[in-house]
Amino acid sequence: MGGWPNPADSPVEVARRVAQSYRMALESVSPELCARIDGQAVEVGQGWVVPNAVPLNTDELMSAKDLEAVLFVPASTLRTWAHRGLLSKYTAEDGSPVYLVSEVLAHRSSTRRARKARAADTS
Repeated sequence: MGGWPNPADSPVEVARRVAQSYRMALESVSPELCARIDGQAVEVGQGWVVPNAVPLNTDELMSAKDLEAVLFVPASTLRTWAHRGLLSKYTAEDGSPVYLVSEVLAHRSSTRRARKARAADTS
């Protein structure tokens, strides 16, 4: 059997893709059981496993915590990117930091492309 089809994936991304494959198979066989397990996953803070069918408004400003919940990028990573000047940090009316969804998506994509390029160079 060959290697993993996307060598740029981190071990966490590989595990998540495998888990998503199992989830999709379970959903096709038993949607009720899948929904129950999805609920349990969300309860223990693992909502990433549940597909997010809600479209994002890319012009929206969101907190790091909210972005983490929908994009599965750790809030600490978002704050680090902003601290390094890789994301613009805005201030919400209540004074809390918020980030532009489109910038987060763009930076996440460029980070993944760079990781893929590095993986291809080492292959």
